[in-house]
Amino acid sequence: MFGVNVSPFLLSATIKHHIEKYREQYPAATELLDTCLYVDDVISGADDISQALKISKDADTIMKDASMKLRKWNSNDQALMKTWEYEGLETHPRHSENDSGVQSSKVLGIPWNVIHDYFTIDVKGLPELDTLSQKELCYNQLVKYTIQLDFYRLTQLSSNAYYKNFG
Repeated sequence: MFGVNVSPFLLSATIKHHIEKYREQYPAATELLDTCLYVDDVISGADDISQALKISKDADTIMKDASMKLRKWNSNDQALMKTWEYEGLETHPRHSENDSGVQSSKVLGIPWNVIHDYFTIDVKGLPELDTLSQKELCYNQLVKYTIQLDFYRLTQLSSNAYYKNFG
Protein backbone atom coordinates (compact mmCIF):
# COMPACT_ATOMS: atom_id res chain seq x y z
CA MET A 1 0.00 0.00 0.00
CA PHE A 2 2.81 2.44 0.82
CA GLY A 3 5.59 0.84 -1.22
CA VAL A 4 8.98 0.19 0.30
CA ASN A 5 9.28 3.54 2.08
CA VAL A 6 8.93 3.49 5.83
CA SER A 7 6.12 5.69 7.06
CA PRO A 8 6.82 7.60 10.30
CA PHE A 9 3.07 8.23 10.55
CA LEU A 10 2.32 4.50 10.50
CA LEU A 11 5.02 3.83 13.09
CA SER A 12 3.61 6.52 15.35
CA ALA A 13 0.03 5.30 14.92
CA THR A 14 1.09 1.71 15.62
CA ILE A 15 2.92 2.69 18.80
CA LYS A 16 0.05 4.88 20.00
CA HIS A 17 -2.39 2.02 19.41
CA HIS A 18 -0.09 -0.45 21.20
CA ILE A 19 0.52 1.66 24.31
CA GLU A 20 -3.19 2.26 24.95
CA LYS A 21 -3.55 -1.15 26.62
CA TYR A 22 -0.85 -0.17 29.16
CA ARG A 23 -2.18 3.27 30.21
CA GLU A 24 -3.44 2.09 33.60
CA GLN A 25 -0.58 -0.29 34.38
CA TYR A 26 2.28 2.03 33.33
CA PRO A 27 0.91 5.60 33.24
CA ALA A 28 4.28 7.41 33.31
CA ALA A 29 5.86 5.18 30.66
CA THR A 30 2.86 5.41 28.32
CA GLU A 31 2.84 9.20 28.70
CA LEU A 32 6.55 9.24 27.84
CA LEU A 33 6.05 7.06 24.76
CA ASP A 34 3.01 9.06 23.71
CA THR A 35 4.53 12.53 24.02
CA CYS A 36 8.32 12.16 23.81
CA LEU A 37 8.72 9.85 20.83
CA TYR A 38 10.22 11.41 17.72
CA VAL A 39 10.06 8.88 14.87
CA ASP A 40 12.34 6.29 16.51
CA ASP A 41 13.93 8.32 19.32
CA VAL A 42 12.54 8.87 22.81
CA ILE A 43 13.83 12.11 24.31
CA SER A 44 12.87 12.91 27.86
CA GLY A 45 14.15 13.40 31.38
CA ALA A 46 13.37 12.52 34.97
CA ASP A 47 13.71 14.12 38.38
CA ASP A 48 15.92 11.38 39.82
CA ILE A 49 17.61 8.09 38.98
CA SER A 50 14.91 5.88 40.48
CA GLN A 51 12.18 7.59 38.45
CA ALA A 52 14.28 7.39 35.26
CA LEU A 53 15.01 3.72 35.87
CA LYS A 54 11.37 2.82 36.52
CA ILE A 55 10.06 4.70 33.49
CA SER A 56 12.76 3.31 31.20
CA LYS A 57 12.20 -0.28 32.36
CA ASP A 58 8.42 0.10 31.99
CA ALA A 59 8.80 1.63 28.52
CA ASP A 60 11.15 -1.20 27.56
CA THR A 61 8.57 -3.77 28.75
CA ILE A 62 5.79 -2.09 26.76
CA MET A 63 7.83 -1.95 23.57
CA LYS A 64 9.16 -5.51 23.93
CA ASP A 65 5.55 -6.70 23.97
CA ALA A 66 5.18 -5.09 20.53
CA SER A 67 8.42 -6.79 19.39
CA MET A 68 10.16 -3.41 19.31
CA LYS A 69 13.40 -2.93 21.19
CA LEU A 70 14.35 0.32 22.88
CA ARG A 71 18.10 0.69 22.79
CA LYS A 72 20.92 3.22 23.06
CA TRP A 73 19.73 4.59 26.39
CA ASN A 74 21.75 7.69 27.19
CA SER A 75 22.05 9.99 30.19
CA ASN A 76 24.25 12.69 31.63
CA ASP A 77 24.23 10.68 34.88
CA GLN A 78 26.90 7.96 34.82
CA ALA A 79 25.30 6.13 37.77
CA LEU A 80 22.10 5.77 35.74
CA MET A 81 24.08 4.55 32.73
CA LYS A 82 25.72 1.86 34.88
CA THR A 83 22.36 0.89 36.39
CA TRP A 84 20.82 0.52 32.93
CA GLU A 85 23.72 -1.73 31.91
CA TYR A 86 23.32 -3.79 35.08
CA GLU A 87 19.56 -4.11 34.43
CA GLY A 88 20.23 -5.34 30.89
CA LEU A 89 19.10 -2.25 28.99
CA GLU A 90 21.26 -1.48 25.96
CA THR A 91 23.02 1.82 26.56
CA HIS A 92 24.45 4.27 24.06
CA PRO A 93 28.03 3.46 23.08
CA ARG A 94 30.54 5.29 25.24
CA HIS A 95 30.49 8.97 24.51
CA SER A 96 32.84 10.14 21.80
CA GLU A 97 35.14 13.11 22.20
CA ASN A 98 34.91 16.02 19.80
CA ASP A 99 37.88 18.03 18.48
CA SER A 100 38.28 19.91 21.76
CA GLY A 101 38.34 16.72 23.83
CA VAL A 102 34.84 17.22 25.26
CA GLN A 103 32.69 14.11 25.57
CA SER A 104 29.53 14.54 23.56
CA SER A 105 26.65 12.69 22.01
CA LYS A 106 24.03 13.83 19.53
CA VAL A 107 20.31 14.26 20.13
CA LEU A 108 18.46 14.48 16.84
CA GLY A 109 21.64 15.79 15.25
CA ILE A 110 22.37 18.44 17.88
CA PRO A 111 25.60 17.91 19.87
CA TRP A 112 24.99 17.29 23.58
CA ASN A 113 27.80 17.59 26.12
CA VAL A 114 26.80 14.76 28.44
CA ILE A 115 29.27 15.66 31.16
CA HIS A 116 28.14 19.27 31.68
CA ASP A 117 24.65 18.73 30.21
CA TYR A 118 24.35 21.40 27.53
CA PHE A 119 23.60 21.51 23.82
CA THR A 120 25.78 23.21 21.22
CA ILE A 121 24.17 24.95 18.27
CA ASP A 122 26.41 26.24 15.50
CA VAL A 123 25.32 29.79 14.70
CA LYS A 124 28.00 30.49 12.08
CA GLY A 125 25.36 30.42 9.34
CA LEU A 126 23.23 33.10 10.99
CA PRO A 127 23.38 36.48 9.28
CA GLU A 128 24.65 39.35 11.39
CA LEU A 129 22.05 41.90 12.39
CA ASP A 130 22.89 45.47 11.39
CA THR A 131 20.24 46.98 13.62
CA LEU A 132 17.77 45.80 16.20
CA SER A 133 14.95 46.92 13.93
CA GLN A 134 15.36 43.86 11.73
CA LYS A 135 12.66 42.02 13.66
CA GLU A 136 11.60 39.84 10.79
CA LEU A 137 15.08 38.48 10.12
CA CYS A 138 15.60 37.83 13.81
CA TYR A 139 12.18 36.19 14.09
CA ASN A 140 12.85 33.93 11.07
CA GLN A 141 16.15 32.74 12.53
CA LEU A 142 14.60 32.19 15.96
CA VAL A 143 11.78 30.12 14.49
CA LYS A 144 14.33 28.04 12.58
CA TYR A 145 16.03 27.00 15.81
CA THR A 146 12.85 26.87 17.86
CA ILE A 147 11.47 24.26 15.50
CA GLN A 148 14.65 22.21 15.93
CA LEU A 149 14.51 22.50 19.70
CA ASP A 150 10.76 22.03 20.11
CA PHE A 151 11.29 18.36 20.85
CA TYR A 152 13.00 19.35 24.08
CA ARG A 153 9.85 21.16 25.14
CA LEU A 154 11.99 23.97 26.48
CA THR A 155 9.25 26.48 25.89
CA GLN A 156 5.51 26.55 25.48
CA LEU A 157 5.38 30.10 24.11
CA SER A 158 3.64 30.59 20.81
CA SER A 159 5.51 32.12 17.91
CA ASN A 160 3.47 35.32 18.39
CA ALA A 161 4.81 35.61 21.93
CA TYR A 162 8.36 35.31 20.57
CA TYR A 163 7.70 38.08 18.08
CA LYS A 164 6.22 40.35 20.73
CA ASN A 165 9.21 39.80 23.01
CA PHE A 166 11.53 41.11 20.31
CA GLY A 167 9.52 44.33 19.87
